[in-house]
Amino acid sequence: KIPLQDVYGTVWIHLLPFLRPAVVRHALPERAEEVSYAADAVRIALEQDAVDGNERNVLLAHQFVTGAKRCEAEELQVGDLDQIPVELFEKFDYVALGHIHKPQILIRDQAAFSGALEPIDRNDTGEHGYMEGRVVNGRIRTEFVPFACRSYQQLVMPLHEETTQISLEEAVKSQIFRRGGRNIYRIILQGMRSPDLLLIPEKLKSLGNITDVVDESWPAYDLEELYKRYSGTLIGDYIGYFLAKGRMDTVEKKALYYGLQALLETGSRR
Repeated sequence: KIPLQDVYGTVWIHLLPFLRPAVVRHALPERAEEVSYAADAVRIALEQDAVDGNERNVLLAHQFVTGAKRCEAEELQVGDLDQIPVELFEKFDYVALGHIHKPQILIRDQAAFSGALEPIDRNDTGEHGYMEGRVVNGRIRTEFVPFACRSYQQLVMPLHEETTQISLEEAVKSQIFRRGGRNIYRIILQGMRSPDLLLIPEKLKSLGNITDVVDESWPAYDLEELYKRYSGTLIGDYIGYFLAKGRMDTVEKKALYYGLQALLETGSRR
């Protein structure tokens, strides 16, 4: 812990690195049998730290605390064994947490992840910045301050039967111009498109800082009409199999539409 001085007196800054159980077992072999999980390691480590309740105490900790939400780039141990209960930090006036990319407040004015100053993972959507703390009438007040010059954003583009590659490109360019060219985008295509529309995702990616294009759209086939037209053929049997199932999940819909498109393009018959 490190003492800092301000007009109100001393502020003790307590520094807690990322701890795994093996580290604490090695440092405190006499208590090794007590350490099974990450929470045990943090609890025992904090017990070695004398906290004077008459002074102000701020803890800087790099841990995954219960209640926070992760993204794909943040390490996850099997069974969430690395989760730390926020209650372990009750004796501190404020807990500044690291390890999670997105800003998250666990206890108002008492414990928060400020997150990364800039988004560093494609799932780091939303604002990024820092936490600003003030002492007001003897109590800590915190406020999140947006700071990042860019953000990861999901751009949902609705398709319809009149959509063309050119009209889609123009719509994407318009959205990027409106939202900001410095942002990084993941484009999601949704809706019913013309079966004749040949989408070229690589052309969309060339329109800006676009990392991914996800096609969740469906060709606008009239399944009943196609079933009648191709009755007694492989195509008709294929459509009939899915129509008989009634309601389909996403995987079954993909199998139906992608398979049907392939059959129609090759002109398969029995």
